[in-house]
Amino acid sequence: MTDESFLADVFNLLDILVAERGDDASFQLLGTVPECLKPFFPQAVPGKRFRPEENSPFLENFLIDAEDCWTSENTEPLKSGAWAESDDQGNSCELEATAIFSGKRKLLLVEPARYSQKEKQFFIQKSRELSLAYHRLEQTEAELKKSKEAAEAANRKVMESIQYAKMIQRSLLPDPDRVKCYFPHSFFIWMPRDILGGDILFFDSFEDGIVGAVIDCTGHGVPGAFMTMIASSGLRRIIRDEGCRDPSEILRRLNFIVKTSLQQDTGYALSDDGMDAGIFSIQPAISDQKTEKQTTDAYSLTFAGARLPLIYIHNGEVCFIKGDRQSIGYKRSDLNFNFTNHKITIDKNMSFYIFTDGFTDQLGGERDRRFGSRRFRNLLKENARLPFEKQRDVLLQAFNAYQGENERQDDVTVAGFCFDELIFGKCVW
Repeated sequence: MTDESFLADVFNLLDILVAERGDDASFQLLGTVPECLKPFFPQAVPGKRFRPEENSPFLENFLIDAEDCWTSENTEPLKSGAWAESDDQGNSCELEATAIFSGKRKLLLVEPARYSQKEKQFFIQKSRELSLAYHRLEQTEAELKKSKEAAEAANRKVMESIQYAKMIQRSLLPDPDRVKCYFPHSFFIWMPRDILGGDILFFDSFEDGIVGAVIDCTGHGVPGAFMTMIASSGLRRIIRDEGCRDPSEILRRLNFIVKTSLQQDTGYALSDDGMDAGIFSIQPAISDQKTEKQTTDAYSLTFAGARLPLIYIHNGEVCFIKGDRQSIGYKRSDLNFNFTNHKITIDKNMSFYIFTDGFTDQLGGERDRRFGSRRFRNLLKENARLPFEKQRDVLLQAFNAYQGENERQDDVTVAGFCFDELIFGKCVW
């Protein structure tokens, strides 16, 4: 079998009629006519020359262009595009022709159009629609990119502001080194849920005593941080400027300041915010003018709480002092409420703990439940004899292990201290 006959068979299998144009403008069939094309080219017989354009005006016009292509010996195929052809029985089919110049030979290929004109128009229309959609998508992506860049720039500015606000808020916290002057045995945990927090620690010292506070303000993040500013400035005004040292009276006055500052004592109030607090003061029970250093037997601790409790451990026993069921500053808070003082005579190796509910309310564990007050008390009791820095590590490890993969529920603040010795008047801040 010659290469030419092999190719003719291949073209036949592909439903392609192949003919070579001669010098007399007639064509010689190469191979056979595919069955699907025989009704449209009945004159095409092997070994006999024929004119395929007979009874086909479209093909006749195409061959004029094809002759120009062959004459110029253009090696690029020339396609006719699809046209409709009918046989003697009136059956219609869309055909497509291709003129090829190959090796000095002028070849004509005729085959059924792979897609109808209607289908091609549909494809063309869809292609245009896709092109338009792609162009719009590019425009949208460009706009989204600009929006993203603008949002990222705005976010950076906001985060820079929040980070700076964090530095300001931290500056309100007691200096740990100065606190150590009064509480050599102590620890403090302050962990905001977000960058900024709604919890605040406060300490102030005087010649004859110390006042400390742990406050849990409404919310967390930026709103909580605003409330801590009100709480901190209010405490300084009450304790320093007004000279108040009594915990219950401090809470009463702080309630007034917060409530009136936010105008929550009027019908105009737009907010309903406040805080829970635990206040304690330590003062000597006896006076000794000869020495600044005094024994623990000479001191007492007075505590008052607005919903926040105080825990103290003595001789292995855990004592829990509840705060009053009254918050500070809210619309419903009673301006005339008198908070309760609890006075405790300080004994050697007696440990005290004040905390917000962020620790006990944390969800976690196998059942995804609250850490709980009972578990927290037992944790303190089990580790009360450890050095306070070690106690802090134990609490943090227990909290993180219990939290696991859960999100932190709230700000976490815990203050713990004991009284082997107290020295007043050294560091006033």
